[in-house]
This record gives sequence, structure tokens and C-alpha cells, in this order.
Amino acid sequence: MKMKQLGLFLLVLSVAAGQACHSVGDNEGPGVMENGRILPCGGHHTDPDACGAALFNAPRLAKISLGMTKDDVLKIMEHPAERREAKTSDGHDYESWLYMVNYTNEQMTAITFTDGKVTAMNTVPWKNN
Repeated sequence: MKMKQLGLFLLVLSVAAGQACHSVGDNEGPGVMENGRILPCGGHHTDPDACGAALFNAPRLAKISLGMTKDDVLKIMEHPAERREAKTSDGHDYESWLYMVNYTNEQMTAITFTDGKVTAMNTVPWKNN
């Protein structure tokens, strides 16, 4: 009788643990967009928002390719860049959108647009030295 109760207890415990694991999935936690805001990382991060942004941004950047428009990039990234830079030179408009991609190494990816189309993507430090 006690063996049956133990077996039933372990079964209930394993089902409950499985449900707990499934409740924290792709739609919850740091690096997930919720109500138009990327959820920050918890714990001992000095910049929890940057950590969450890196988790959110990194997988999306792989979908961006040369020749895409700003609208194409914004649809993929789902939010404006963390930093933007713009200039006009030699009759062309240049704009860079910088997205946090690696919190640990403090790196951003700069997407450079020339006359509104992606012409380059480079990894740069997030902090200007």
C-alpha cells in the first residue's frame, strides 16, 4: 500500500514539475517582448535591460540581409534600435542602427543603411571608449 502511495506521489510530482517547466517557455522571461517592452534579465546584471535586449535581438539579426529596407529590418527586429547614428556624405544618406547582441562581451551589431537599404553589418563595442 505504501509503495502505491509513493508511486502516485512521484507521478503527481513529475506531472507538476513538467507543467512548471512548460509554463516558462518562449513567451516568458528575459529577452521576450511583452506589451511592447523587452523583459530585462534578473539577477546580478549591471544593466538588466541591455541583457534582455541582447537575448531578444541576437536571433533576429540572422534574418537580416544586404539590400533590405529599413521597414524590412524593423519588421524583423520588432523595435527601434538601441542607438542610431546618421550622416550625409557625397550625396548619399548613411544611417546605422545599433542593436545589443552580446551582453557578456558588451557588443552591438551595427546595421548600416545607404540610401535606405542595408549595405553592411558589423559587430562593435556597446560602450564608446
